[in-house]
Amino acid sequence: CKIVGDARTEAEGLDLFRACNPRLMTLDLLMPESEQLGADDLFATIRKDSPTTAIVVISIQPRDPNADFLAAGAVAYMEKNINVFDQLAATLKNLFPELAAP
Repeated sequence: CKIVGDARTEAEGLDLFRACNPRLMTLDLLMPESEQLGADDLFATIRKDSPTTAIVVISIQPRDPNADFLAAGAVAYMEKNINVFDQLAATLKNLFPELAAP
């Protein structure tokens, strides 16, 4: 994997997504919202523009049942805590076999 961009706002995230066309994208729900776009809007736009892009949603808050990103196509919803990295690594290795050690 190669990190191709890091955005401060959802609007920057959309610009980077469109410029880089990544296979995997992380979306932090608590990043500062831009006036044009919120996290829900960014997620929906990415799903529409590129249904094959794997999106990992990350939040410091527990999953909100009213915003079910998993049902909408996210590959994972991770709460920011120390215990999620092994789970995320396993999920990504299943999606991207090239990440698995030989």
